Amino acid sequence: MQPHNTNSTDELWKYDVHLIFKGSDTDNKFTDHLRSNLHQRGFRVFRDDDELPRRKEDYLPPRLSKGIEESRIFLIVFSENYASSAWCLDELVKILESRDSMAGQQIVMPIFYKVQPSDVRNQRGSFEEAFSRYEGVSEDDLQMKLLTWRNALRRAAELTGWPLDNGYAYF
Repeated sequence: MQPHNTNSTDELWKYDVHLIFKGSDTDNKFTDHLRSNLHQRGFRVFRDDDELPRRKEDYLPPRLSKGIEESRIFLIVFSENYASSAWCLDELVKILESRDSMAGQQIVMPIFYKVQPSDVRNQRGSFEEAFSRYEGVSEDDLQMKLLTWRNALRRAAELTGWPLDNGYAYF
């Protein structure tokens, strides 16, 4: 990854890196450290954090959707309770849709924080537990959303990423 360059097509992007994570899983220590290091190296970082209002409605807030459209690289931190958050799963779907519509100009890089890539890809372990709670609801809309979420997790986990079993890595 290279920091912001004022030349070339980088002018399309307001953010070099968009950091996605389930805050309670990382205690924000890992993500705070990652964000700080990216900033120190000149990257413009969008971070989905507590500044964004959490709503119970079935959509992502406009600021988050816009942040996705304006970001070049996505670092998605998959963690133990990631799949228990409909918000995180909806955001992942939106990121992959944006990447598809941009013909691959956006880059998605998964980080597997104390979870195995195969557990994310195949929805095993804590991912299986989260989906079993969702599947108890028989609403047709939710069943379609479950398929969409499962597909998004599978696609993202198939990308080259970094497994961090102990929560740390040196880049």
